[in-house]
Order: sequence, then structure tokens, then C-alpha cells
Amino acid sequence: MEPKQTEEALKESEARFRNAFDYAAIGMAVVGLDGQWLEVNRSLCEIVGYSEQELLNTNFQAITHPDDLVKDVNLIQQLLTGEIRYFHLEKRYIHKLGYSVWIFLSGCLIRDTESKPLYFISQIKDITERKLGEEKLRSSEERLHLALEASGDGLWDWNVVTGELYLSPQWVKMLDYEVTDLPYHVSTWESLIHPDDRPWVMNKLNSHLQDDSFYYKFEYRLKTKSGEWKWIANYGKVVMRDRNGMPLRMIGIHRDINDRKQAELALIYSRDLKEAIFNESTDAIFLVDAETLLNVDCNRRAVELFEVDSRDELLNIEGQSLQKFRFTDAELTNIVAEIRTQGFWKREMEYVTKKGKVFWGNFTTKQIEVAGKKFNLGRVTDITNRKQADDKLRASLKEKEVLLREIHHRVKNNLQVIYSLLNLQSKYIKEEKILEIFRECKNRVRAMAMIHEQLYISKNMSQIKLDDYIKNLAQELFRSYKLPGSLISLYTELDENVFLDTDLAVSYGLIVNELISNCLKYAFPQVRKGEVRVKAKLDSENKLTLIVGDNGVGLPQHFNLEESKHLGLRIVKLLAQQIGGEFRYDSNNQGTEFKILLN
Repeated sequence: MEPKQTEEALKESEARFRNAFDYAAIGMAVVGLDGQWLEVNRSLCEIVGYSEQELLNTNFQAITHPDDLVKDVNLIQQLLTGEIRYFHLEKRYIHKLGYSVWIFLSGCLIRDTESKPLYFISQIKDITERKLGEEKLRSSEERLHLALEASGDGLWDWNVVTGELYLSPQWVKMLDYEVTDLPYHVSTWESLIHPDDRPWVMNKLNSHLQDDSFYYKFEYRLKTKSGEWKWIANYGKVVMRDRNGMPLRMIGIHRDINDRKQAELALIYSRDLKEAIFNESTDAIFLVDAETLLNVDCNRRAVELFEVDSRDELLNIEGQSLQKFRFTDAELTNIVAEIRTQGFWKREMEYVTKKGKVFWGNFTTKQIEVAGKKFNLGRVTDITNRKQADDKLRASLKEKEVLLREIHHRVKNNLQVIYSLLNLQSKYIKEEKILEIFRECKNRVRAMAMIHEQLYISKNMSQIKLDDYIKNLAQELFRSYKLPGSLISLYTELDENVFLDTDLAVSYGLIVNELISNCLKYAFPQVRKGEVRVKAKLDSENKLTLIVGDNGVGLPQHFNLEESKHLGLRIVKLLAQQIGGEFRYDSNNQGTEFKILLN
């Protein structure tokens, strides 16, 4: 090529370089070995806000952020020493207005044919917007992490392709694990899901991977380190898909809802339990407005018991409309007043079903409060069978009572016959000793006959009122011995609240008969005046003590009951033993006292 053509080609090449340099979309500069700006283009001037001349009058060190200068200079030194051929660096320039401008700097060193350094060529790209975006994203992520940490929520990030799973420290802590306890893979998370929840959770998750909805939420149980199950709420969203729409990345949070869930389950349990008690009760239950007295609710048993087609037929009506006989206004007023003062009311009454069937029900109502409003909770128990059984029992008892009275009457009459026969026979006996034996037998028979006589006329045929029985028996004995009333008097001190069953009454009657007879026969010889005392008392421990005494001559000196020939006292001792009692006596010249202690 001729010299002229070579020169023209060189000029054309320089012109193209100059145009490319001056009008490049990124900043470009030629920098001296000392950092002096040798050439700069328009884009660089726009990036830093300086004019071309202002830049050429200074060096790159002057506009480089102080925190980035050392790194920049080190890279330049590596270019000069030949350690590197070029470098890329993110750094900051100080804009003419004073704020920082982030740039991406690519630098290389130009050498001559002898490898002597000549100058640096720099390409500068403004990345401020990207750096601000990254900073904003970083700040946003920091705020997110802080918010999650403050809320206690755990963050998870799932690489759908590889199965790798990021779990935040709070997520791990939520289940009481250590950071090193879990392999960070989706299979690990799946293995922690409760077996009952795992199938539907995985189905929902796979379904969401194909769905473009904003986010999903569902609740299930995860296994803690201790082996217990904790309820969590899982929120998640697919945040990245490939060009074919296949999911690449999903993120979400786990929230500990165990306390709330347990409270909800307890509430559901309580609700279901109350519902079961209400509806599965064997009694009809009504909820009645305390002011209007109208039924506002009822259970299934009420529908069955009153033979209606649905519960609606039992609502908004007065409960007494189901009764065979309605209350009078006065009765209703008294019932309402009693409920309000005592809180409850109950009665047995007859009801009529929708089909006309009459049945007996035991109705009980109690006032309750629901959500600040007062109601009457009524319960109707079907007692028809019991009432019928009671009626049969009362009829049977009436028959038995009549029969028992007749038996007592006949026993009393038979004993009276025996008494009359003994009395008749005694008229033919002249020997006084035998006559006395007959009198004692008659008195014993009379004592037993009086028991059956009293039972026959008593309302209670199972017990004898002790005070009445002893008074009557004592008076009969006095008449039997035909003693002048002015000589020997009877004094009684008997507890009015003592009742004895038939067997015990017979034993007591015979004991009293023998002891009083003994007093009348032996205590007052030669028709002397005296007093017979009969006492029957219950002590503080409900033990009965019977005392029969006199103020007569007393028992013979050196009297021994075991050696005595007195049949009456030996009978008393034997009867006392039979009823579990203790027989005692005390005697002197001032009289004798016999005592029976019954436990």
C-alpha cells in the first residue's frame, strides 16, 4: 500500500475509534499511569456530573470513594507488574453534586512494542440503579427476617428441581431442633409430617405446584425433636418457573399455631360433648325463655317422647301446653317466683303427646344464663313405668297391710283366748303357789297380746311406741295384782321418741312385765305404801337404758341371781342377753333398782 493510502486508512480508523469513544453508551477514558484523566467521553461526564475539561484537570483518585480507593489502586499495581492483564471492579465515584455513583469498571493497561506501560483504558458502566435495587432487596429481606423473627414464624425456601430446602433458624427452633439436627432436603420435611396428615398435605402441595394462585395456606402437624406433634400453619407460593411453566422455586413460612389449635380442639370437644349430652340424653330437654316462657330449643328425645314430626312443632309454644292439665294463673305465678328465688322447680305431672298418648313425666327446671340472657332448662323424664309400678306396689302394700292387721288382730285374739282360759282355770285352783304361777303366765300372755293390739290400731305396723306400750302394760299389771291405788303408786319417765320393732318390743315387754311384777309381789310386804318407778331414756350416743325400781324392802341379804330360784329375774337376764343388752341390779333396805342397757 502506498504511503498516502496508509495515512488515509489510519485517519479513517482513528475517526471510527474517536466516534466509538465519544458516543459510546458507557463511560470510556484514557488514564495516565499516575491516574490523570487523559481522555474522557460524554457518557463518563454524564455519569459523574463533571465537564470534560473538569475531569481532564484532575485524576480518578480525586473522584473515587475513599472506601474503594485502596482496592482500585491494588488492581492497577497488579496490571503494572503484569500479574493480571485486566480487571473488573464495582466501585463508587463521588458525583459532582456529592452523592455516590456505583459503576462497573473494566480496566486494562496499554503497552508499547517494548512492553513499556503507556496508559490505561477504562470502561465505566453506571450500575447505580441495579445497586440501589439490590440494596433495596437486601433491606427488604432484612426487614422480612426481622419481622419473621419478631413474629416467631419460620422461613423456608425450596429448590423444587434439586429438592434442596433452606430452613431458617426460627423454623428449626420452632420444632425444638438444633440447626445441625436436620438434613436440609424436602424429604426431611416430608418425614416430619404427621402420618395422618402426610397424604393430603403432599397432594395439596403438588396441586399448588401446578397452580398459579397467589399463595396457599393449610394447617397440619409436624413432629418435634421430643416426638410430640405440633400444629403449624403453612403459607407458601411458587416464585419462579421456567419458560415452560415448570416450578423451580417455592418459598413460604411456618407459623406455630399449636396453642390456638389446642384451644380450638378443646372448644370443639366441649361443644360436641355438650351437643352429645343435649341430644343423646334419655330425657326430653327444653330450653325456655325465662321472660316469655316459650320453648326456644329442644333435643331429639323431646321429639320422640311427644311423638311430633320435627322439633319445630315444639318451639315457640308454652311448655305447659303439652301437659294434661294446665297450671292456673296463681300456680304459674308461684312456679315462676320459686324458680327465680330458688333457681329450680320440680314436679311429677301427666303429659299428652301429639298422638293423644298420656304419660307421666318427672319435670325439673333450673334457671341458667347463656350469653347474658336467662333461660329455664327443663327436663322431662318419662316415669310412666315407675308410676304404674308404684301403683301396683301401693295396691300390693295395701293388701299386705290389711292382711297384716288381720294377722295381728287374730294373734291378739288368740292370746286373749289363752289369757281367758288361764284366767278361767285359775278360778279352780286353791293352792296359792300354783295360782301365782298362773297369774304370771297370764301377765306374760297379756304383755304379748298388748303388742299385737297396738300394732293392729297403729299406722306404722313395723314399730311400737315404747312409752305408750309401757304405760299401758304397767297399768294392766297394777290391775292384775288388785292393789289399792292409794298404797302403791306408779311413776314413769319415758322418752317419747323411742320406737322398737316387733321382736325387740316383745322382749322389752316381757322384761318390763317380769320386773314390775317382781316389785309388786316382793317389794311391799304387809301392804305397806310405796312407789314403782319405770324409766326409759336415750343417751347422747343413742343407746337405750331401761330402769325399773321401787322404794320397797329390797332383795334378801346375800342375794345371788345365779343361785336364785326366782324364775322371773332369770327370764329377764336371758331376754337381755338375747337382745344384746346388759342386765344390772342394785338393792338395799331403801329399795331395788333393775337396769337394762341396750347398745
